[in-house]
Amino acid sequence: MSGFLASLRGLLSGGGDEGAKTAREPEVYKDYLITAEPISEGGQFRLAGRIESQTSGKSHQFIRADVFTNRADAEAAALSKGRRLCDEQGETMFD
Repeated sequence: MSGFLASLRGLLSGGGDEGAKTAREPEVYKDYLITAEPISEGGQFRLAGRIESQTSGKSHQFIRADVFTNRADAEAAALSKGRRLCDEQGETMFD
C-alpha cells in the first residue's frame, strides 16, 4: 500500500519514476483526448489515465486499484475505462 501512496504522491508532485510516464499518443474519443498513464509499481502497472475535453480544455485524471503484469494491458484497460467515463459522465466529470 505504501508503494501506491508513494507513486500517487510522485505523480501529483510531478516526480516519480520513468515507468510512470507514457509514450502512447492520446486516443481521440468523441470530443475527448484519452491518455493512458499507467503507474509502475513493484513490477506491475496500476491503471491510470487522463481525459481532456477538446471543447472546454479541462482535464480529469483517474487512478484505479486494478494492477496488471505488463504496461500494454494497463494501457488498454485505461483507454477502455476512459471511454466508459466519457460515456457515463460526459462533461460533468470536470465539475
